[in-house]
Amino acid sequence: MKEVTLLTLLIFCIFHFCIAQTSKCQRADGGANIDWVILYKPPGEKQGKILVAAAAAWAAYGQDLDNNAGVHSFRKALESVTGTHQNKHFFAYNNAAAGVVGVKTKSNSKGVVILDTRDDTDEAAWIVHTVPGYPKPKVAYTFPASEYANGHLLICLTIAESQIEPIEIYQKIISKQLKKTIKVWSRRDKKLKTNCKIPGRHILLVSSPISVDGQASSLEKDVTNWLIPENGDIFCAVDKPYAISQKYEPAVAVCIQLADIFARFNTIAAKVDSCF
Repeated sequence: MKEVTLLTLLIFCIFHFCIAQTSKCQRADGGANIDWVILYKPPGEKQGKILVAAAAAWAAYGQDLDNNAGVHSFRKALESVTGTHQNKHFFAYNNAAAGVVGVKTKSNSKGVVILDTRDDTDEAAWIVHTVPGYPKPKVAYTFPASEYANGHLLICLTIAESQIEPIEIYQKIISKQLKKTIKVWSRRDKKLKTNCKIPGRHILLVSSPISVDGQASSLEKDVTNWLIPENGDIFCAVDKPYAISQKYEPAVAVCIQLADIFARFNTIAAKVDSCF
């Protein structure tokens, strides 16, 4: 039943279904289970900055993302993709999946869902990210060298299977759900601008470049899309850019209501473009 639920959720994506080893997120050194992890890798960086549950600030990731020799958060969490365990399964989905050619999709979703299949256990890890061809199922852990040039976001959530829920994006859905002004970091087209027409529900665009705890990132090389309310405690990662085309294409946003995460991204989003 869990597999059927997740297949329904991820219908627009390319799948790999296999046996898994780990079904919880891992702390920065990969040494223990943790509720959530966020890694922001700015363009040109091989390590980036990591934010973990109960942390007061960003910290250096500590190892290159393609390091398969040492133990680090996402390598450990993604052992589930290359290892085996009797009671663990995973779905890997990616609109640009490794080794898959000739498949066209309007989805931009990328991630891995790892769950415990025992009847008495409702345990899962959901890794949402922006990296094409990552991870490679049944292959030793690595990170695409070509993607170091781009800015990427990786999020791991230790959750119950019943908590997984897709949300649509931007003005028509998110701004109404949050019922407040939102700040958006995203590549944008030349048609959609800041929008201050609806009082209390403005769409503000975060100015480029940004600084992620001292590491710079600009829209030209950053493929991440995320938003926060102007005041609140919610952070949302979105898999589509702020463009007119998103109106007609499938999209997913993962929203997390945690003050610690909001505070870190609110600092990053301190400067916004002028609103019209």
